[in-house]
Amino acid sequence: RWIRSDSDSSNMAVTEITFFSGFLPLQSELKELQKAGICQIKRTEFEGRVLSIYFDEVNKTQCCFDVTMKRASVVQNLQGVPVITYNYYEPDQRGGSMLYPREEC
Repeated sequence: RWIRSDSDSSNMAVTEITFFSGFLPLQSELKELQKAGICQIKRTEFEGRVLSIYFDEVNKTQCCFDVTMKRASVVQNLQGVPVITYNYYEPDQRGGSMLYPREEC
């Protein structure tokens, strides 16, 4: 959700989700996010350990979607990873948080 008080929406925006070591996205799920038009998702890219999700815009309406991480190899002592959303054309307009693994990972 876009929370800046000086505008109602962003330009094109990107959410970057860093995946835990040893995990990969479900490609079929990513394609479905695009096809379904959820949250105005335009495309997704996965490179290295980072999933980039591109949106036409982010506005003040809350938008939620799930991304499943599939274990590809066993890694011990998983650490938290960043999730960052930013305005594509003005990347200093950003927000983010950390994602931590559940105990069963």
